[in-house]
Amino acid sequence: KFTIQFRRSAEINIGGLPVCSAPIAENGQLECEGPSGGFFNVQIERLQIEMDSGKSFHDRHPKESLIDLNRAGKALMEIVTTPSIHSATDAAAAARSLRDVLRTVGSCDGN
Repeated sequence: KFTIQFRRSAEINIGGLPVCSAPIAENGQLECEGPSGGFFNVQIERLQIEMDSGKSFHDRHPKESLIDLNRAGKALMEIVTTPSIHSATDAAAAARSLRDVLRTVGSCDGN
């Protein structure tokens, strides 16, 4: 179960930059099933869209840094949670639950 409040005032403009001036959603929660079958909630502070700026590699060459710009300019969804995940097991369960939600709504294939 995934609940979140969406904001109508957020500006999204992917082709002509500023991607987002404010979070597009905030104050949500993700219900996660733990490994023992019990449930816990992860509190979501905000969901925002950012632009991927590319990836730097500093370990591929001894004297140079390499930059991969293949994904530069692509929109990324960033989900910011409160400190409500308290173990590696809970983190894995939360990641699985979020992946299931994102697959269900068609946001990504989850691979």
